[in-house]
Amino acid sequence: MKSYASINSIALVIVGRSNPTTTIFSTFSLFALSITCSKSSLYLYIVAPLDHPFAKKKDVTIDQLQNETWITREEGSGTGEYLQHVLKSNGLKARTFVTFSSNQAIKEAVIHGMGLSVLSKYVLQRGSIGGELAVISVRGMDFKRKFSYVESPMTGGNKNKELLVELLRKERKDASPQ
Repeated sequence: MKSYASINSIALVIVGRSNPTTTIFSTFSLFALSITCSKSSLYLYIVAPLDHPFAKKKDVTIDQLQNETWITREEGSGTGEYLQHVLKSNGLKARTFVTFSSNQAIKEAVIHGMGLSVLSKYVLQRGSIGGELAVISVRGMDFKRKFSYVESPMTGGNKNKELLVELLRKERKDASPQ
């Protein structure tokens, strides 16, 4: 088991994973925020190289994603877990997975035709690659990132933590579907 120095000094952890209740968080309280707001950076998009057959279509069905090669993040990544969830919950199988530990490597791999991927708008805009990727619309589906926060009961009265949680809750209330 990994040693985490001063775990009791951590007041709040924001996670984008489907199951953040790992061993190091066992003394924390989990709160599901499910932020699915109109802020487009919280949405995830399926991307393909420009010469992929899907790039020329207005949209595709979820079934058309069967047996594709997927470029994904390393194990433990929230985006990688989300991709696994989408595939499994829709009965899809991947031809293969290619794993990278950086979003930039994933973008480059997709650009060079290695497969499809799921990326956030933030990642797509950061270090813009100017129209070298096609965003694939899947008929009837939106891919929304959900975040949770894990709060330590041992750090009560932390003003910064309280302000951040209040801001996140307000964001959730103000959220409207895109």
